[in-house]
Amino acid sequence: MQVTLVGGSGGMGRFILEELVSRGHEVRAVVRRPDAVRAAELVKPVRADVYNLAELIEAVAGAGVVVSAFNPGWGDPDLYKKYLRGARNIQAAVTASDAGRLLVIGGAASLYGSDGRQLIESFTPPEPYASGVRAARDYYEEIRDETKLSWTYLSPPMECGPKGPDGKTGRYRADIDHPVTDADGKSSLSRQDLAVAVVDEVENPAHPRQRFTVGY
Repeated sequence: MQVTLVGGSGGMGRFILEELVSRGHEVRAVVRRPDAVRAAELVKPVRADVYNLAELIEAVAGAGVVVSAFNPGWGDPDLYKKYLRGARNIQAAVTASDAGRLLVIGGAASLYGSDGRQLIESFTPPEPYASGVRAARDYYEEIRDETKLSWTYLSPPMECGPKGPDGKTGRYRADIDHPVTDADGKSSLSRQDLAVAVVDEVENPAHPRQRFTVGY
């Protein structure tokens, strides 16, 4: 399958890129700097600015699926506006092109806890991280009303990143609106196993026009 990966050099994108290639998929890695991703037999770096819609439309054209691991950077003081602007542009580019569908790696803040409230209502992370959390939540509220595009929104677990678990096990469990927790009540997954879940969804789409989440 030909996959276009937006943000292929980022903190999550590089793991998704590695998993896609390991399964034999051709990947167009959309990055701001072409030298950020090494070209290979199955990997073609493509320079495009997520804030330039025309460039994005050209970059995603012909893809069987577009995977967005876009993030402006957790330390960006204008994170909220930049995240929403970039995410909306990516969605618009996929809609305007002949790309098949869009899989967005979003955030966990829009998931619902046992009290029925979104997780973002029960904790207040520091800025500017909080701005990114709110932006991912608000973007989910937007894309869930999209009816023309075949989209999927994947919410990672609360602990998934540099400070979370590490290493690939190839296993995970899935849910729709509530965090997947282990016997100790922890919602976690390594970035390698999140990439496994992403590529599983790429290959066998089980959540069209739906959000889902994963965890151990």
